[in-house]
Amino acid sequence: MVSALVEPTFSHWGSSEPFGLKQMASSSHSTYVASISKDAESPGPEGDDPVRRCDEYMAALDDARVLPAKDLFSSFVAWSNRTFLGIVSFGGGPSYTKGCVLWKYFGFHQILLLNSLFSVAPPLYVAGCSYFTAVILPVLAFAPMTLTTPIVEAKIFRSKFLVLHIERGGKLIEQIRKGGTPSQIVMFMTTSLVFSTIVLSVSIFWALGYTMSQGIDFLRIVILLNIVVTLVAQFINYGFQFWQPLVEIHQNEITDACKLAANTVVQLLYDENLTARATRAKLSDLTRRLIKPLQRELKLWADEVFFMLLFVVVQIAAGIWLVSMELESRRTDIVWPGVLFRYTLAVTSSLLMPLMVVGILRTAAKPFLAWSIVEDSLFSDAERSAAACEKFNGSPVLMNAWLRKNRLTLKLAGFPIDDTLPEKIVGCFVSILGAAALVISRNAGTFND
Repeated sequence: MVSALVEPTFSHWGSSEPFGLKQMASSSHSTYVASISKDAESPGPEGDDPVRRCDEYMAALDDARVLPAKDLFSSFVAWSNRTFLGIVSFGGGPSYTKGCVLWKYFGFHQILLLNSLFSVAPPLYVAGCSYFTAVILPVLAFAPMTLTTPIVEAKIFRSKFLVLHIERGGKLIEQIRKGGTPSQIVMFMTTSLVFSTIVLSVSIFWALGYTMSQGIDFLRIVILLNIVVTLVAQFINYGFQFWQPLVEIHQNEITDACKLAANTVVQLLYDENLTARATRAKLSDLTRRLIKPLQRELKLWADEVFFMLLFVVVQIAAGIWLVSMELESRRTDIVWPGVLFRYTLAVTSSLLMPLMVVGILRTAAKPFLAWSIVEDSLFSDAERSAAACEKFNGSPVLMNAWLRKNRLTLKLAGFPIDDTLPEKIVGCFVSILGAAALVISRNAGTFND
């Protein structure tokens, strides 16, 4: 797990105050859990001019350069990521494709998939599963993540918003430049130790011994080959882990920019010194230079949320399958370690993974909360609503149409991700697990007289 205290500011563009978000974030793969501080609810410090800050921010966004990866990472990390992951630079915008060699980045994720398959399939077979089940379970469990998220993440590396935050610097960026944050180093050592322990203890001391005693040469070769695959994956993973704070930084920057855009809209709609025509001209410029780019970034963020959610759904299904499957009786002489292994995987998949969804969705709801200040401000005061309508020639229909078209929020299956969605998703998962537990219990004869 990576943990970092991030306090993004826009001091570089005319304000020495924090922009309103203090986030304690933690990640698993590409998952980040964050909370919005109380001061995030206010539009900004008294006397602050969001319109001026927004103009300066949009100018900086227009001029954002392509940042070579070697300007951010240490020399070894930059070399490792360029050689094995194809990460060359950051920024450039949606049409810039030279920053990341996609086949390298995608290929490393498939090495992780292969590593997971080789680590889990042999012990599952020894635990009593058929060859088909032992192979298909880890593939279904990990493939939704390794086959989809690399494409989204490669596009995130092109983000100009990411470059803006890196250029501003800060404690986290300086730690990355010096070789990584303490939490990154601890995470790398922990994951390496845990994964190596699992490979050694489960695969070598249990599964390998069984395959050698039974003369199953194919599985024995797979287990020994996985030791090499694990070492290669862990070596590349040292540089790979440095992208995780960048995804977190990207999400923080997008959320801050959404709030800046929302504050600017409110300021423009209520500015009595601006005519309706001048206001509409400024709103159109805001849409073109900031809101539309933000909507593209939010679409990428939403895609990653969807794929991670799909990953969790498959994990839950795999956990249920692990508990309810029928075992091959010829391997019942080692049933107790097999039961322990299966139930450990099932609990991890069915219970811990849904908890991860809460963090994913709560973080994804922050742009919705940032943009909601516009609607709250407009529709909670009749006088202000009427004043805002005057900017659209007195037509509430035109005003609502513009607000709906320019809304900044992540969407899941076409529905905005708000602060109530995490609890709804978790409730759905709990219902599914409860129903599955009831069916499994009845099939096992628990309720028979």
